Amino acid sequence: MWVGPAPMRPYNKAYCPFVWRGWYDFGCGSFGDMGCYSFAGVFKILGLTPPTAVEACSGESYEETFPQASIVHLDFPAHERRPEVRMTWYEGGLHPPRPAGITEEDGRQFRHRQEGVMYVGDKGILLAGFNGQNPRVYPPSPKYVVPPRQEIRPLVRSEAGAQPAQAAPPRNAPIDAWIAACKQGPAALTNFEIQAPVTEAFLLGCLAQRLPGEKLRWDTNQMKVTNNEKANGFVDPPYRALP
Repeated sequence: MWVGPAPMRPYNKAYCPFVWRGWYDFGCGSFGDMGCYSFAGVFKILGLTPPTAVEACSGESYEETFPQASIVHLDFPAHERRPEVRMTWYEGGLHPPRPAGITEEDGRQFRHRQEGVMYVGDKGILLAGFNGQNPRVYPPSPKYVVPPRQEIRPLVRSEAGAQPAQAAPPRNAPIDAWIAACKQGPAALTNFEIQAPVTEAFLLGCLAQRLPGEKLRWDTNQMKVTNNEKANGFVDPPYRALP
């Protein structure tokens, strides 16, 4: 059962319970595992749709596992409110260069192995935690005030109807939001309609990690790579026949 639709093989502790994510047959590497946590906010803020091209560079490549370190570039089409956007993912100890305008003191926040999100604009830079928390603007501006974090409260049923319950611990908020949506409450912040393009984007990044150095052009309507047939073999791979 643990093998799923992947080619049959004997069980080994190298696959489960944690490192399964690093194997092509079972997971999506660090990018696919962690990217969804920070991508959703970026998609919402910038109004991104699935990318049109993706490219990756990495350290040593392996036949069955994701690289230990890589950089992934995703190119997104222009929108009526903004031009084209390039998003870059760094992992495995790799970091972006320190942008101009960041002082030595501020640069200390780029600590080794620190995770975060950085928006680089025409007038400044926005740094935030991996989930978008604790945003900071550079250069500092008195016009910018950090907005309060929105509390997600589950709905409970009573004689008075559906009412918000007491705020749940932060780690339960996504689960509470999903349960509330199932009970005809407001849609979850990362519902399928919102998260599907996000998933499509980071799966394309995983695809690029398997073909480092090759720029893959993506047609989201056809759900296929238009310039690399080998890549399309990974998009829709054959599944193991069940007995």
